[in-house]
Amino acid sequence: MGNILYVISYILSSFFELYIISKFMTIFLGTGTKEKRLIATAYILRFVVCAVQYTYMPYVLLNMLVGVSTLFIITLCYGGNIEKKIIAVFLTYVCLFASETVVAGVLELGDIHISESGHNGDAFSYIAISIVLWIIYKIISAFKNINTEIVLPRTFDIIIVVLSIIIFSMETAIFSQENIVDSIKVISVICMLLVLFLIIYLYDVISRYYAERIQSEVIKREKNYYLRQAELLEQGDKGMRALRHDMKNHLYAITSMIGDENEEVKKYIGNIAEKIEKNEIYSSTGNVALDSVINYKLSKASEQNIKIYSNIIIPSNIKEGVEDLVTIIGNLLDNAMEASENVVEDRYIRMKIKYKRGTMFVEVKNRYDGIVNQKNGEITTKKEDKTFHGIGLKSVRAAVDNHDGTMKVDFDEKEFRVNAMLYI
Repeated sequence: MGNILYVISYILSSFFELYIISKFMTIFLGTGTKEKRLIATAYILRFVVCAVQYTYMPYVLLNMLVGVSTLFIITLCYGGNIEKKIIAVFLTYVCLFASETVVAGVLELGDIHISESGHNGDAFSYIAISIVLWIIYKIISAFKNINTEIVLPRTFDIIIVVLSIIIFSMETAIFSQENIVDSIKVISVICMLLVLFLIIYLYDVISRYYAERIQSEVIKREKNYYLRQAELLEQGDKGMRALRHDMKNHLYAITSMIGDENEEVKKYIGNIAEKIEKNEIYSSTGNVALDSVINYKLSKASEQNIKIYSNIIIPSNIKEGVEDLVTIIGNLLDNAMEASENVVEDRYIRMKIKYKRGTMFVEVKNRYDGIVNQKNGEITTKKEDKTFHGIGLKSVRAAVDNHDGTMKVDFDEKEFRVNAMLYI
């Protein structure tokens, strides 16, 4: 009966360990490949290899080698570069090793020598290890910035690997010595856990720092891009207005030179002149930088068969905050046009801007496909490269914050809405 209970507890705890490993992989590397069979094969391979090795060759160094190598095979089913995979392997292995060491320390302190009955002891020790492993996982899962697309300095990756090896070596050496008092072993276990959580904490903090720094640089570059775009559009708009005016006059002159027998040519020239005449102006506030960006973006949207509804009332004498306004409007319209690409029918963009007593109100509404990606309450991009995409709304929020304003994002199944208010 005892042997049956032992086998059952071993199998259940092993599958539970695989489940926790999958959770760790999600934390460190994100979601796995779509080939579920490939992932299942990798986990089954670890279970079989580890079971055979533990049964017939239960040597400490071999345990580590097999454990690390099978974990690395599992990481191949997930995203991330080779450095992140190595970090995921060693951090996961240290967590697994920590759960076993904690239980071993408690048993040593209580002078309970059940570990002699097999690898990691009998059924009670397997259950205890599973509980401790679950607690470690829950603590680590509280960190929110570990799974980022940011590439950390290679020196930091090396430090994590070296510390993991040191932790494993020290704890193995301590527990293999019979002349070391149990209290020292327990203290070493506590220190090991503190070092483990400190490593995870530093990994989380540094990941967040690099992510924020990169996003700050991207937002800064994006702001400069929209400002430069406004300047170029402003210069081009002046030339285009003169060119359109001259072109219409030239076309009318050519038409008058053509005889009545060339009606088709006259009609063709007339259509071209009409198109030039109908070139729609969405914003004509007199604020050239803002007018240029709005007209350019909305004209592009109109060319993509997106219906445009605009109501823009801005004083021409606004000088303060024009750079941030260009960033806000440019980003919101770019986001709206990008969202419209995934909509088949009834595509539209509604834009309303008004200025009243030192306060600027900007509202953009657009049709979208009803799918919104969110992480930790923040809307994220649908693109795979999340480091350099999905910055639009963050840029808008940063520009709004520069003027002590507020921003509200709202959406339902069909429509996405952004309202911004800032003091200028």
